[in-house]
Amino acid sequence: MRATVARPVSSRDVLRDEQVRDWVNEEALPVLRQARAALNAESVVATAISTGGTGVYTAVVTSDAMPADSAWLVEARVLGRSATTRAAYVLRALVYNTGVAAQQGATQVDYSEESAAAMDARIVVSGQTVVVEVRDAGVDTTDWSAVARVLQETLA
Repeated sequence: MRATVARPVSSRDVLRDEQVRDWVNEEALPVLRQARAALNAESVVATAISTGGTGVYTAVVTSDAMPADSAWLVEARVLGRSATTRAAYVLRALVYNTGVAAQQGATQVDYSEESAAAMDARIVVSGQTVVVEVRDAGVDTTDWSAVARVLQETLA
């Protein structure tokens, strides 16, 4: 069987510099902008753990390493329950990375309610990661659920 050519190649099929420039501006750059927006998007992590009545802080959510030149708005909703205690928290923190991850100001506590004063939840920076930690009352095993949302903005 012989190959056939539907139409001959012409010099019009080769893009000229201005055509390439137009294609980049009209097609490629909008796609790159959308990709950048997706990278600067929101991520959500939901976890559940149990703590053994130790009364010490335990990580319930640990982020991936923060990219350099980025800022995160971290929001955490935490719920804990044991046979004798219960607690709920809504926390917010601004964390940034300019080579070393750090928290801007204190964690904002939007809601905090616990049946035992020893119970707590907090957002901390550990190395290049952000950690949501919980502390039980030190009496009995506590089941914790947490949902952490991260809104990220990274410099281009």
